Amino acid sequence: MVDTFDTNKKGLSSPGDIQFPIVASPSVMDPRPRAIYCAIAGNLTIEDSAGTAITYTMIAGEVLTFRATKITALGGGGAFVGWL
Repeated sequence: MVDTFDTNKKGLSSPGDIQFPIVASPSVMDPRPRAIYCAIAGNLTIEDSAGTAITYTMIAGEVLTFRATKITALGGGGAFVGWL
């Protein structure tokens, strides 16, 4: 398939082209997502590069545009996808 945009430089404001399921882990995420999509409503606890952890209650279809370093907890039946 031809990608007519393959010569464009990718940045944080360009659309993602790789997706992966988000799982809770005490390890630093590799790769770090540029955004997290909520497929099924639930709670998501993320950690930033300063080590601060905050829990977000997310609704289905919501996008959290944050480059989390860790996802330390998932709850409430939520299902999340990372975008690169």
